Amino acid sequence: ADERVHEDAEMDHTLSNLSLGHLPPLSDQLKNSGGDKVCKLCGDSDWQPRFIAMTKDFLIISHPGAKEVSDQIPLYEVSACARMAQGDVGGAAIAFVIDTIEGGYNGGRQYIFSVQNEDQYQAWTTAVITQAAISKKKYRNLSMLEDTKERARNLLKTNYWQICFSTFIIVNFIVNISQTSVSHSTTESRTALIFHVFDWIFTLLFTVELAINLFGNWFTPFFNSSWNAFDLIVVAISIFSVCYSGGPTWILVLRTLRVFRIVRLFRKLRVLRTIVSALLAALPVVGNAFVLLTLVSFVYAVVGKNLYAARSAALFGRFEVALYSVFGLLTVGGWRLNVEAVQDPSYGPGDVDPGTSLYFISLIVICFWILVQVVFAVLVDNFTRACRREEKQAIVDEEADRLKELGMSKVISNGVDAPVLLLKFFLHSRLHR
Repeated sequence: ADERVHEDAEMDHTLSNLSLGHLPPLSDQLKNSGGDKVCKLCGDSDWQPRFIAMTKDFLIISHPGAKEVSDQIPLYEVSACARMAQGDVGGAAIAFVIDTIEGGYNGGRQYIFSVQNEDQYQAWTTAVITQAAISKKKYRNLSMLEDTKERARNLLKTNYWQICFSTFIIVNFIVNISQTSVSHSTTESRTALIFHVFDWIFTLLFTVELAINLFGNWFTPFFNSSWNAFDLIVVAISIFSVCYSGGPTWILVLRTLRVFRIVRLFRKLRVLRTIVSALLAALPVVGNAFVLLTLVSFVYAVVGKNLYAARSAALFGRFEVALYSVFGLLTVGGWRLNVEAVQDPSYGPGDVDPGTSLYFISLIVICFWILVQVVFAVLVDNFTRACRREEKQAIVDEEADRLKELGMSKVISNGVDAPVLLLKFFLHSRLHR
């Protein structure tokens, strides 16, 4: 690493004595340091003032007051742009690094600049990243297949496409509801034929969407998404069910599963997708509290079977029956009738059996008032945390889609390679607001 720093310092010294032409006119400069104090790191800790200007395709470096260009960075060869930790470079409070690709114009060199304040840092890094993406897209050379796949991916991300297919999913769900409302006596009538045509139309639309998605994200990117796997299963069931209108019971069950098409709406709407993902993320933690509730319910089922099987076989005759009764008691519905059914016969209808009352009251207090509420409390707490994580991840994913065009796979922060978006400081205000 030290040898690389010294090599960069020597190259910078050589380039500083060479001219790559005159500075472009102000009309061609999208941004320049102007009155900002911008310094470039030369060597280990030698910060030298520089004038930098950005055109559509280059970041140009010059000495203050000079009219000649001493160095330049093709923006379409930028591989990363990120903040440097304060302890990584001496003498600079705010510094950022620009990486270039190996084998390019700059041979993989790193350029480290310092600025005076946070606003200047945000302005320069955002400008470099944005313009580099534009320049890279302008000069890249994709094959016809890759270009078509990218167009397919971009089509699926457009608001028009999302709105259209969300509407199709909702209309399909309404049609399914209407179909269940039709009398069975009309299953062979003209109405049934209309519903069958609707089913073919929606199945065709969803199959086309799945095919575009599969083509644009083939192979690993598609199957890495659980939502894509769910879409594939639902569409496969839909195709199978419309191709076989009759048959055994299991085919009828598959046809019934078509109603799960509405779940695909969760993927289209970000708010619903966030809720579902957060809920699924919270379930493992909630499972611990639910296991505790289940174990206590088992204990009460065993005790109830041993105490009251002879008095009421319908409620506590076997363990599974007793467990079902305990579950019914947790709904706090008609529990007094159960008490009267199993209490000691020596007590009259208006009397209270202390032992039986203790069993039922303790069951309701411990299981329903305490443990069920604990399950809900754990669920809400972890659901809230998971929602925050999902919202942050959604912002990161959104920014990832934009920065993928730049081809950035890593950035440098604290001297360690890391996923590009997690260390983008211009996301800080959005992720922690």
